[in-house]
Amino acid sequence: MISVLVRVTSGHYRMPGQVEQGGTQTSAPIAPPSCIRGFLESLVGERSGSFRGSFAYGYAEPPRGHGFLLRRAHVLRSYSKVKGEPTGSGIEGIRTVSVETYLDLSYRILVRGDWETRVLAALAGDVERFGVLSLGESQDLVVWIEKVPIETPARWVIPGTMMTLITASGRGFDRISAKYGTFDFGPEPAWFNNPVTLKENA
Repeated sequence: MISVLVRVTSGHYRMPGQVEQGGTQTSAPIAPPSCIRGFLESLVGERSGSFRGSFAYGYAEPPRGHGFLLRRAHVLRSYSKVKGEPTGSGIEGIRTVSVETYLDLSYRILVRGDWETRVLAALAGDVERFGVLSLGESQDLVVWIEKVPIETPARWVIPGTMMTLITASGRGFDRISAKYGTFDFGPEPAWFNNPVTLKENA
């Protein structure tokens, strides 16, 4: 089993199909399981959907903000109108949205099974990958990653009813739809297998 600590600059975890309320786009309180799987695939330089094995994850500590007692911020982003909608000209085709963003996140991730050696190789710099490593959207940059003891405490994502997270990303209306699950935080890890579905602790 491999245990890593990952520090990320920021995180916004939008639910697909979510409609902004009053020009504000809210975020799930933690990255969904599908995002963690994508991070692991990027870490070892593999394509989406290639992960094999099981993982568990959670917060090493709550989001801290950059040197402040700030856990969340709102970042203004400009979006173009949805394709197919009448646009008009100039600024009429742009809308500004206040995006809820978590700052200075610390994740704990456990990996066991087929990819243990691949994650170790990535930590040693012995894999070929391209681009900047992120966890979430492209601007959610990973600034630190290291192996840590398995016993290091964390707030693990476990089955529950507190929050709804994506377990499998959708591929558009003409293909597979996104899949969801309901989760909570707890003191013991819960394992996800491939495809990303909750696995009984073993």
